[in-house]
Amino acid sequence: MSGAPRRPDPPVPLRPPGRTPRGAPALASPAGAGGAAAARRWIEPAIAGALSAGALWLGGRTLGLAGPIHGWIGWPLLALGAGLGLWFWAAVQRARLQGAGGGASAPGLVEVDERRIVYMGPVHGGAAALEAIAAIDVLGGADPVWLLRLSDGSRLAIPARAHGAEALPEAFAALPGFSTARAAQALAGAGRRRVWRR
Repeated sequence: MSGAPRRPDPPVPLRPPGRTPRGAPALASPAGAGGAAAARRWIEPAIAGALSAGALWLGGRTLGLAGPIHGWIGWPLLALGAGLGLWFWAAVQRARLQGAGGGASAPGLVEVDERRIVYMGPVHGGAAALEAIAAIDVLGGADPVWLLRLSDGSRLAIPARAHGAEALPEAFAALPGFSTARAAQALAGAGRRRVWRR
């Protein structure tokens, strides 16, 4: 070690976001993460569709063969394929609802626990039991919002892209007559639409 004092490193100049010095590798953008989330969202429908198609195809092929034993195998396979087709339809509806509004998340946190919905946002929030919900509206557009009207007259607005909001459609499915297909259409569309009323 020498007795000379060490010179501090020169300060690193700040660059605007998205700019890199020449030759430096560019960092992955947050938009690239949306592709992976979209792929994960469609895994369940892909599996359900493949299993349904496979069971229907195998059941149809088995019924086409001669012999009494093939009917005992073919008809149950066709019934299994039809049941898996219902799973496929429900999985597609869930994937459409999870993808409503794009990839970026909105501020706030949604928790669904024991038939109770809690939204904690940066400015407002609230809680609602499923039994207390009188109506559900959806405000579609670039930033879709679930609008809950409670039986006591109060209202709760929950951004569809808030963290944890993907659990809302499954919670709302417990309400009699709630349609996930109608909710997905409302979230994808523009304007305010009523999707459920007690």
